[in-house]
Amino acid sequence: MDTLIQANIFFFITSLVTVVLGVFLVLVLIRLKKLFKSVNQLVDKLNNTADFVSDEAKDLLSDIKQSAAFRFIFPKKKKRASSAEEVEKAVRKIRRKV
Repeated sequence: MDTLIQANIFFFITSLVTVVLGVFLVLVLIRLKKLFKSVNQLVDKLNNTADFVSDEAKDLLSDIKQSAAFRFIFPKKKKRASSAEEVEKAVRKIRRKV
């Protein structure tokens, strides 16, 4: 076979494969676009659901804290003095001892 004919056959087959791979790549990209769109919608739904659940949990927690049974089991503690006041009291005690 003549080298020119072989070169023409090679370039014809290469062109054909390039076109087929290009079409295949376009189809894959279209599928990926659809996949990413559906994943994005799923993430949006999950975010909305998480926000809703968070709000409901906060409401439920506040209802539980306001219930009489919770207040009976866990009574409110007296407020502690601030750290500055505690330091002043400690200094006074030390001065009295000296």
